[in-house]
Amino acid sequence: AMYHADLGISRDIFQKKGTLTLSVRDLFNTRMWRYIIDQTNFYAEGEFQWRARTATLSLNYRLNQNKQRRQGRSHGGFNGGGGDFEGGEF
Repeated sequence: AMYHADLGISRDIFQKKGTLTLSVRDLFNTRMWRYIIDQTNFYAEGEFQWRARTATLSLNYRLNQNKQRRQGRSHGGFNGGGGDFEGGEF
């Protein structure tokens, strides 16, 4: 089995004209693959790790506009029917 955890957080700044986002890929540095090949005339074992933990800090600044909330879908929304999504922003 292979598993990993990513984490991200964002914060509105500059009166909602900007968004600062911090994200971390493979938070616990566990995204690796170990293998053993055991055959009659051949034996090998090894370990492979994709990129190590990576952190990204980004700033998105909107010129001449504030952040606007997305409207929910009127047909086939997240709850199976119409209406707005009440859980926050995406």
